Amino acid sequence: MRSRRVRVLAVMAAAIAGAAPAAQPAAASAAVAEPAAASARAAAGASALRFTEISFNTARVDVTAGPADVVLTVDMTDTHPTAVEIMGTAEFRQFAGATPVGQPWKIPFDAVLTGTAPARSATASIYFRVPQYGATAQAAWRVTKITAHDGYGNESAAKNPARLAVDQLVDGAGPVLDGIALAPGQPAEVVDPGTGVTVDYRVTVSDLQAGFWTGRLVLTGPDGLRIGTPFAIAFDGRHLTCGTASLIDDIHDRVECAVPVVIPAGTPAGRWTVTRVTLTDQADNSLAVSHPDGPAVSVTRG
Repeated sequence: MRSRRVRVLAVMAAAIAGAAPAAQPAAASAAVAEPAAASARAAAGASALRFTEISFNTARVDVTAGPADVVLTVDMTDTHPTAVEIMGTAEFRQFAGATPVGQPWKIPFDAVLTGTAPARSATASIYFRVPQYGATAQAAWRVTKITAHDGYGNESAAKNPARLAVDQLVDGAGPVLDGIALAPGQPAEVVDPGTGVTVDYRVTVSDLQAGFWTGRLVLTGPDGLRIGTPFAIAFDGRHLTCGTASLIDDIHDRVECAVPVVIPAGTPAGRWTVTRVTLTDQADNSLAVSHPDGPAVSVTRG
């Protein structure tokens, strides 16, 4: 089962490092019917850098038997006389019809300029692993935005330049709360010196299909005061994290998220208890748990 779980970011990181994905879809020779001219028109008008074509290597992919690797090819030209490289970021997101589902994934890329003046060219190949599960059986992954620059002040951007249709399995189960704990070394009694305090919690979540996305931890304190702290999966182009905790093996079907709860200065001293946690997965299934098991914290004045 683990090979079927979402491992999007592990492949992304490998691609950034120059590694090829495990396998290409069978229909790898097909091109997405998205007009390159639209991408070019979206580029900055007076910039020396422009997109000439942005396309997936297949128009449709079937992931009902397991995740599949696809490639987004980005062709560019640059007339700046001394530019040697183009760098940028492509943002991928799943859509069910016109509705975005789950979080956007931003993948950095770079490509070396080749050829002779006045217009040299560069091609970037961005590998993306299409996950097996989503909110609907038929959906689409879109490149919602792509940006590029050459380090000499020339930039270009395009919105929605490419689309990939997908047949997938439906994730009908929401995330599961495995536990809430204080972070290692975090005492259950803290002293506020007058500037406020931060209490570090750990929230562990499982979602064996689409994978976990985002959540919120709520504490209730003296006089009914409530503090809600959000936490979410994040990708910086190389590492997958949740809160400030790195995820082991770049898998987000079971994660431990670092949730630093800030109790601000001027808050009355007293006991804070965990009263609610909400969780949402990559297929937009949600779970809300009231009064979950979780350690309380007492705050005293210094």
